[in-house]
Amino acid sequence: MLTPVLHRIDSSEALKSLIRRRFKALGVTIHRYPGPVGGDPFEDMHRLVLTGRRPLIIDVGANVGQSVVQFKAMFPSAEMHSFEPSPSTYDLLCSNAARYSGVHLNNCGVGAEAAEAMLLENSYSDMSSLLTPDRLAWGEVTQQTPVRIETLDDYCADHNLEPITIVKTDTQGSDLDVVKGSVGLIARHRIQMVYMEVIISEMYEGLPHFDEVLLFMREHGFRLVSLYNFRIQEGLLSWADALFVDPAFEAAEE
Repeated sequence: MLTPVLHRIDSSEALKSLIRRRFKALGVTIHRYPGPVGGDPFEDMHRLVLTGRRPLIIDVGANVGQSVVQFKAMFPSAEMHSFEPSPSTYDLLCSNAARYSGVHLNNCGVGAEAAEAMLLENSYSDMSSLLTPDRLAWGEVTQQTPVRIETLDDYCADHNLEPITIVKTDTQGSDLDVVKGSVGLIARHRIQMVYMEVIISEMYEGLPHFDEVLLFMREHGFRLVSLYNFRIQEGLLSWADALFVDPAFEAAEE
């Protein structure tokens, strides 16, 4: 998402200690992986990727192609499947991704089940959401666009896509639904990493609670690697990016 006039939180030891205590209160223990983590999420993903295989990356909420550029810089040989539901934003995505090979673009959304939904398109395209903006959102809804929603389980089955190296999701509040739509892949340990935005503040109506996201990921075998890109509003943590890894993925590959 685009960042308004907000202050970035430094990744200080005090902040990390506070986060660990808050997570412990939710029943979640954060374990550090060998080597430095928590600075650059793309470096952490690169370090965790299994060698000897072309990465397969699912990019949900591709917007105008920012994540395509970032992933292709870190994983030049990766095969990517990107999803953007807004027709006008999708056109920009097509233009920006045209110079990359191995990138497959889809003008639809991704969710917990196949359906039709209404996309609330925002004056800031990366604030567009299936959820109604709440008091801490910015921009304004300019139009409502009916869009098609697919599940990752269905899409990957239709295109014979597995195992998946990384599922990245940034959908302005629907990210847990994206993951829920891949429970078949998750149950078979066919997704190594999930890189997702987690929103804590009152940015959209009907957001899942942060502890609900953490509990779902833990109960489905994922472990938290680190949080990144902390942002605050009104002096409180507003959103961040989280990287989860399935430790059983490597064993499933043998």
